[in-house]
Amino acid sequence: MDCQTPYQISRQEWVTGWLRMNVTGLQAMKQALPRLRSEVQGDAYKPFYKFVFKYVKDSKQKSLGHQIAIETWKLLLHGRYVHLDLWCDFVEKKNRAISWDQWCQFYDFTQTIVETFTNYDSDGAWPVLIDEFVEHCRALVTPSNGSSPT
Repeated sequence: MDCQTPYQISRQEWVTGWLRMNVTGLQAMKQALPRLRSEVQGDAYKPFYKFVFKYVKDSKQKSLGHQIAIETWKLLLHGRYVHLDLWCDFVEKKNRAISWDQWCQFYDFTQTIVETFTNYDSDGAWPVLIDEFVEHCRALVTPSNGSSPT
């Protein structure tokens, strides 16, 4: 919809966005929603995820405050990443701003690394924050039960 202000959609942006999709009434909006949801699934979700970083951050900043990042991850990745709560708690304790690289790499991490982290390569090109998160999660797993962190 080409919204200019984070978390706000002006009346003009709302109307223009729907008209651009040839949607002119409430019934047409209801019919368009399933299609719109499907457009941001699978491979199309990553560009949307990347867009959100730029949309929610302060235009004068290069990074995203950790609180905003956490709340945004909760909206974007709820039901999409099994360790989301652990990640958010970890980032909260680290109290660090989130860079563009960390934001993008975290999404890739959620899509490629299995729940038990067994396919995680600490020598890979992951940001340090993600390396530290994996170490933190692995430390939560006790050798006696071998369960994944929850």
